[in-house]
Amino acid sequence: MLILEDAAITRLLHDQRFLEAFPFLQAAATRLKEVVGQRSCCGRTSSAKSESYTAIKQAIGGMTTENKARFKQLLGAEQVRLVYVHGKQRMRLTF
Repeated sequence: MLILEDAAITRLLHDQRFLEAFPFLQAAATRLKEVVGQRSCCGRTSSAKSESYTAIKQAIGGMTTENKARFKQLLGAEQVRLVYVHGKQRMRLTF
């Protein structure tokens, strides 16, 4: 089982195979670059960055069964687990 954490997502956003197979990742990579480039004295960059990763995890979790199978194939994983916060709930999704 592969637990998809922020560092792994960052690697995916630099992997052309994933960007071609899942076009929403290209837009997510662009948004994340914009957030990382911002500087704030009160920690807003950290929260915006966290929100961006959460949005990516939610998008991955919302993919069709076929796309999830393709995603796992590209990762070389039998199972993938996403852990993220949705509202005040900690969500765990395994596929």
